[in-house]
Amino acid sequence: MIVWAHNSAGVKLAKLECTIPQGITWRLNEYCPNEFYIPYNVTGCTETNLAIGNFITVEFDNGLPMFGGIIDFPRRRNSDGVSITAYNAERLFETMDIELNIGAATPGAIFAAAIDAMNEVDPTGIVMGNVYAGGSELPTGFRAQNAWNIITSTARNSGNEFYVYPDYENGLLTFRANWYAKMGRDVTHLVRLDDSDIENLNEQGPVYTRVIVYGSGASWSDKNDSGPVESDNPKLYGLKRQLQEVLATTNLQSQIDAIAARRIAQYQEPSHRISATLSAYDSRLHDFFIGDTVKVESFVAGGDDWAIFDDYRVYAISFDGESCKLELGKL
Repeated sequence: MIVWAHNSAGVKLAKLECTIPQGITWRLNEYCPNEFYIPYNVTGCTETNLAIGNFITVEFDNGLPMFGGIIDFPRRRNSDGVSITAYNAERLFETMDIELNIGAATPGAIFAAAIDAMNEVDPTGIVMGNVYAGGSELPTGFRAQNAWNIITSTARNSGNEFYVYPDYENGLLTFRANWYAKMGRDVTHLVRLDDSDIENLNEQGPVYTRVIVYGSGASWSDKNDSGPVESDNPKLYGLKRQLQEVLATTNLQSQIDAIAARRIAQYQEPSHRISATLSAYDSRLHDFFIGDTVKVESFVAGGDDWAIFDDYRVYAISFDGESCKLELGKL
């Protein structure tokens, strides 16, 4: 791995000799804290290079894409060196509160407008990449709202996904922001995981078999609602499990109904999370990334009740230099 420090303008400053105690993690629609430890007696351990707000990149030689992130708190030091925290580039969205009122707009348009609003306050290093322009319109009307909250709520209400990746433009590090209907590719013909890779499967709630969504009317009598939206099999998990949600920004019936449909689709089945581990230089690391769909064939010894022969999405990847840990979720 090759680690570089950059200033907040994207200028490359120095190569860092460091360790990454817990590894580097990518997670779909999220950012993660990644710790870097730099001893005092090595090249690059200066306050200028490790300043809060600087950027870090990590280049790999095993098929993983380049990591890019921002140095932010906490930053620690002891008698031997400095520990910095570099968050994935999506953390940049959390650095600024903005106003956003462009009327009803598609999710991708809200994403792009939020980034434009951030860059109007101060250039962030974020530039627009590919933005999915489809989907149903959602309301805006955000005042003094954190850009991260706007973007993640838009993703949640639309079912869309986003990812920010590092790139170099005219020699300067930039971060390209992408908005997807769904991120990733189907690589089931290239990547298969079996019992030699998989550690366990965890089924987890919450599960809701009925959802009611209310709009943002001033009083309860003013609020439109979806009415009860039932799951396909409301008694599958014993008693009915009901979720009620009140929306903050819309009272439009079509938007309320669309959000209720997404909630029941999201919660009517438990999440299935598979933990798997690959070696650091497994050739399959060239063939997939977060968002991609892979083939899983495992737990065959459990027979028809417990064996898995199915497609799963990659939701997280964590690499520590010795192995690569995966978190997979059922489609």
